[in-house]
Amino acid sequence: MEAFSNYVAVQWLFPAAVIFLLVGAAFAFVVGAGLVIRSSAMIGFFATMNRWVSTRKMMKSADTAHDLDTILRRQAGALGAAILVGAGLTLVVLLLDFDVDAVVDIFRHQFAPVLVELVARSAKWILVVGLLAAIALGIALIFFPAALAALEARANRRYSFRARGRDLDLMHLSIDHWVASYPRAFGFLILSLALFIMVSLGATFLGRA
Repeated sequence: MEAFSNYVAVQWLFPAAVIFLLVGAAFAFVVGAGLVIRSSAMIGFFATMNRWVSTRKMMKSADTAHDLDTILRRQAGALGAAILVGAGLTLVVLLLDFDVDAVVDIFRHQFAPVLVELVARSAKWILVVGLLAAIALGIALIFFPAALAALEARANRRYSFRARGRDLDLMHLSIDHWVASYPRAFGFLILSLALFIMVSLGATFLGRA
């Protein structure tokens, strides 16, 4: 398995990464040359390629509050009974039929038995606590719906991602402005870096061929 992994890394992953970086460096070389030779045309190309996609507009429907509490309160008794029966039966099955030792026997060859037992027992009691909470919820829905509704009203909090992410949705074009102010300087810098990468990667790739 290790030999296969090394073969894939050497024969496929490394050449693919080098080719990808060479293509990126070649594109950077073209951009740098464009900034040096035809600055205005390249800056106009940048402006044409810039696109602003507003996440706030896309998230508007998902960020709208939907009141399900009113609908659920109309069927509080039936919902509570369903939760009570389902959670109660699941709890009985979990306590009577969940065998931690059997789980340890199944996974003892893949993982340390002590670790498997710890995870299995922890998962079991986490589920037990959750089911007890579900049973308490079902009882509250059946016998104390008003008290549960008051608790929900106090606990409910709405957090708007659109409101908190307003600043993240603004366009920041500082780099574009810097390049537009000094196009040839940035062009020579990009050309130099692109040439260095192309020569280095080309020599590395040819050396391994």
